[in-house]
Amino acid sequence: MEEKNRKNPFWNAKLPIEERLDWLLANMTLEEKITCMASTMPELPRFGIDMSYVGGEAAHGVEARNDQNGRNIPEPTTSFPQPIGMSASWDTELIKKAGEVTGTEARVLWHRHPAGGLSRWAPTIDMERDPRWGRTEESYGEDPYLTGEMAGAYIRGMRGEDPFYIRCGATLKHFYANNTERGRGWKNASIDPRNMYELYLEPFRRCIKEHGAEAVMTAYNKINGIPGMLNPQVKSILKKQYGLKHAVCDGGAMELVRNLHHYFGTHAQSLAASVKAGVDAMSDPMLVVEEAAREALEYGLLSEDEMDEAIRNVFRTKLKLGMFDDTVQNPYDRVTEKDLCSNEAQKICLELTKKSIVLLKNEDNRLPLSETLHKDPVLVGPICDAWYQDWYGGEPHHKSTLKEGLEKLLNTKIRCVDGWDRITLRTGDQYVAVQEDGRLCLSDKADLFVKEDWGDGRINLRCERTGKYVTTISKGRRQSEEEDGALVAVKDAAFDWFVTAIFHIIPAGNGVVQLTNRFDQPIQISKDKKIYSALTGEGSSFLMETVVDGFEEVQRLMQCAKTVILALGCHPMVNAKEEIDRTTLALPPHQEKLAKMICKIKPDAICVLFSNYPYTIHSVQNTLPAIVWSATGSQDMGTAMAQTLYGKNAPAGRLNMTWYNSDDDLPDIDDYDIIRGKRTYRYFDKEVLYPFGHGLTYTKFLYSNLSVYMSDLAHIEVAFDVKNTGKQTSDEVIQIYASAPKSRVPKPRCQLLAFER
Repeated sequence: MEEKNRKNPFWNAKLPIEERLDWLLANMTLEEKITCMASTMPELPRFGIDMSYVGGEAAHGVEARNDQNGRNIPEPTTSFPQPIGMSASWDTELIKKAGEVTGTEARVLWHRHPAGGLSRWAPTIDMERDPRWGRTEESYGEDPYLTGEMAGAYIRGMRGEDPFYIRCGATLKHFYANNTERGRGWKNASIDPRNMYELYLEPFRRCIKEHGAEAVMTAYNKINGIPGMLNPQVKSILKKQYGLKHAVCDGGAMELVRNLHHYFGTHAQSLAASVKAGVDAMSDPMLVVEEAAREALEYGLLSEDEMDEAIRNVFRTKLKLGMFDDTVQNPYDRVTEKDLCSNEAQKICLELTKKSIVLLKNEDNRLPLSETLHKDPVLVGPICDAWYQDWYGGEPHHKSTLKEGLEKLLNTKIRCVDGWDRITLRTGDQYVAVQEDGRLCLSDKADLFVKEDWGDGRINLRCERTGKYVTTISKGRRQSEEEDGALVAVKDAAFDWFVTAIFHIIPAGNGVVQLTNRFDQPIQISKDKKIYSALTGEGSSFLMETVVDGFEEVQRLMQCAKTVILALGCHPMVNAKEEIDRTTLALPPHQEKLAKMICKIKPDAICVLFSNYPYTIHSVQNTLPAIVWSATGSQDMGTAMAQTLYGKNAPAGRLNMTWYNSDDDLPDIDDYDIIRGKRTYRYFDKEVLYPFGHGLTYTKFLYSNLSVYMSDLAHIEVAFDVKNTGKQTSDEVIQIYASAPKSRVPKPRCQLLAFER
């Protein structure tokens, strides 16, 4: 093995950074440079450089589940609320502290695994143009100013304040107009200059110029006919105008240019055009990138100087991270294992989770509840005792459901019912059962399955006896259908990239159903009575019998209840995620039916909504006196909500998205013109369920002594007094909007100019 040489100018931390880079590029062979064009770079032992990669997720904390990198052993990290929740706090100082925690924990894990993880692919600042977008949870709202300020604060925390060294590099996702999941690998977004500059580019401008984002990840989709990674605006706008340091393409995007966009016929053309456009590293398989780079050079599509510029940009970031210093110079590198999931990090997480909660409705001061008068609440609904992992979240240090949060706060056992039906599946005189190894088969003895119905035809089946979710095993190309495609109840959660725990029920009349799996493949019974998903043919028929009616269980529990808390919401891996858009703003039908039943039987119940996007909750809004919203993802989700319901936390979060009344209020999801389509609070001119910026408190505030002064042609100074006139201590979120009613061109009905919590 070649000995690593670190006694060279590249490792000399006393030399100017460009001089170190000049030396490295001057001494690298062309073949070595070719190997450095992928986001994962091999080791270069003669320069003392270890293998490293530019990447790693950190949407709401460091993602170190390790189920994608071969280690498979999760490393717990602090898990904050989903970004859509963090942004709902409207608290820049607190979200900055969350960024500091994320950057510090990334450093700790980098010392464990020096291959990378210090340039994190976060935050996602794609505008929330349409609430049906599957990745709504990952972004910061529908307003470009709010997004720029809140995401910018997270970035400042990640990077730190040192003039040269950075704690952790932030890579903005995704440049740009990336707001649909279905067909994202080939779709085109048509953007006119005004929408582009006023909406889609504005968060990138703010996050790069004002808050120090290090990098950008390009989008899969086309923008005005050009695939995102080939967009020349990466260089002409982001780098030359805004000062961006480096850019990477999204995972596998280079291959999609040929295979889905059909824009070029070879990967070499894609790589060359991408580098010329300003993208410095390809997030595709290393060998594919190397072959493309070699061919691009051979055919004169790319020059060595252009390759040098891309390599320089990536290594410059790594030098600023302190990855190649002969002595430790980076002030942020003084971390220990104690800095991972520290007490201070947990304190910040709980505080941010509490500040992210939004009080949507509070008629007759139904909230907060009294620990004396409401010491024995009944908890019902599918999210009453559930905590669901999301794709870009890490394994949290701990996690609390609403039931657990209430039990800890009230020091009592909380009665709860999730409202799901318990069913059996029968064919003839035999039932579907789970064997010791988890395999589903026919048996004389039935197993009960919890039928979790998330709407849009998607259900999860969980074995009541074992607690394990049913999923489909796939070994790739099937040789034998009986051996592959097996249905097994072995998973602790409905969680993997394709979410293979999703099934579809097809009614055939009289309680008889057929099932298909996540890929719409029919579920059949083999000759040896095993259950599997087939590639072709019709599904086997099953008689689905409801043994325990979830609604009846809810009614039974509520009969003697003085206080009822209804917990509704989403499953972040089933309802919407990367590659899955929502088709409607409505609650899943099962939850809508449950909500209507509660409204009829217990109209003074309290509704807690755990979701990462708006819902049209008219039955709840029109009947129940109090509604509280929280995003998912926080390790303290249940604790924070319990404290809020009982007044230990005064909610003051504000919505960062418009909650529309109906699907009919939205134009086609592929329409990116928010002015013509009248999207977002800035242009929508009808009544809404809850407006952008909405959020109540447990007290009242008086605004007075308003003065407005134009200090110069570019600045307006606004001053006023704010006084808490109620009896409870609380935050207030001050919001300043402006409008231009006499404009000769369409202007926003109003537009956020400033805010402060």
